[in-house]
Amino acid sequence: MIEIIIAAIVGVFVGGMIGTTIMALLSFHKATEYEEEILKLRRRVAELEEKE
Repeated sequence: MIEIIIAAIVGVFVGGMIGTTIMALLSFHKATEYEEEILKLRRRVAELEEKE
């Protein structure tokens, strides 16, 4: 009986860690996408400033 309780607690911790890792990777991926967009916009602004 105690083994089942321990296994359940360990399962919750491991599942939480896996879920947290997946969310962190997804948010990091989104952040890199936004950084690429910001760099594109900065390049565009630099181009427009050069033309003036």
